[in-house]
Amino acid sequence: MGKQAGFTLVELLISIVLLAILLALAVPSFQSFVKNNRVTAQTNGLVSAIQMARSEALKRGTNSVICASDDGETCTGNGTWASGWIVWSDFNPDDDVPDIDSTPCGEDEDCILLVSDGLSGGNTLISGNKLIRFLPNGLADPSTGTAELKLISKDCEQEQARRIFVTMQGHTIVTRVGCT
Repeated sequence: MGKQAGFTLVELLISIVLLAILLALAVPSFQSFVKNNRVTAQTNGLVSAIQMARSEALKRGTNSVICASDDGETCTGNGTWASGWIVWSDFNPDDDVPDIDSTPCGEDEDCILLVSDGLSGGNTLISGNKLIRFLPNGLADPSTGTAELKLISKDCEQEQARRIFVTMQGHTIVTRVGCT
């Protein structure tokens, strides 16, 4: 009778125990990795939208606004940006509502440039600012001032939150901050 190749029952049980120990150590670390990546991606999406608003103000030579929006058409959400935001050119800066019609964007009318669906994964985005308005020269509108937003991960741990600050010069600064 020849020798059989393979695992014994004891070797198989030891392998399963070692695998279980490795998974128990790796899964919490992986969950933290996923949360950090989600917060980073969502922060990058918001910063891109803010930079787009500033860029469009410079390009179009008119005011440009980014604001919280629940419906993707008007500025709503009273400072809770988690449900979404819109970027729009604002040729009529006396109000905070885009005057949109069904025609494509013209040279001298309000136009929605970007609609975001908001955040996923239970993350929150809070701000004291209802909107951020950029002037045709790319500076933040003095009447709305600087803007500060905070994106916080669901079940936040340590520094799984980001502070997004828009200066009067229109620059965007992102920093890692604590959860509280």
